[in-house]
Amino acid sequence: MRKLLKYGLTGVIVIVSMISIIMYYRYSLYKKTYSSEYSYEIYIEPDIPLSDVVLYIPLPFIDTVSPVGDNIVAENLQTPENLHCNVSTTEYGVMLEITADRIDEPSTITVLLPADYSINTRDSLQNEMVLSPKYDLIQVQCDFPYPDTRETQLACFEYETLIYAEYIHGGALNIVVTLEGRNTWWILGWSGNSYRDQILARVDGESGWQPVRGKLVQGEGLYRWI
Repeated sequence: MRKLLKYGLTGVIVIVSMISIIMYYRYSLYKKTYSSEYSYEIYIEPDIPLSDVVLYIPLPFIDTVSPVGDNIVAENLQTPENLHCNVSTTEYGVMLEITADRIDEPSTITVLLPADYSINTRDSLQNEMVLSPKYDLIQVQCDFPYPDTRETQLACFEYETLIYAEYIHGGALNIVVTLEGRNTWWILGWSGNSYRDQILARVDGESGWQPVRGKLVQGEGLYRWI
């Protein structure tokens, strides 16, 4: 009986030790691979070639500061040679100014901004960068393919904002503006969480300021490493 008890206790100790080793290994991987990053991307797609293009696009801000805008001023961005980017003050606030003599094909502008801290992807409206300006912000139900938000950290919002467009030849122009903040880590596979602020706009040749809709989704992904 004592032998059985001894063997049983030994088995429990071995199992607990193995679990502890595995958990420590997983946590070490989590800490070693954990990283955070913001990405700001503008996708521009003309229906036909356009000339003398001028666009004003919302920038990400936290309070009155735009780290992304600072990187654009410092020319830390990826952009096609035919597109010229600057940060300009407009009647609706500071925005990204994009000019081009001609746009013939789809083009993408990208700014990547590493963070040395964990990004608050669950409550980005509280203390993270979001696209600005935002008008009439309301919380809405998260549509497919998102799961039932009662069982997740997910929250979705919609709002109105403004884009300025001016160009020659009168064709339509599709514009997608996406800001994403994400935390990622690797434990025998990549995991992470994120928030995404996105504007989808179609400009049909009218010059000037045009109201467009935006959507913010926060709390996407996993928040436990175990």
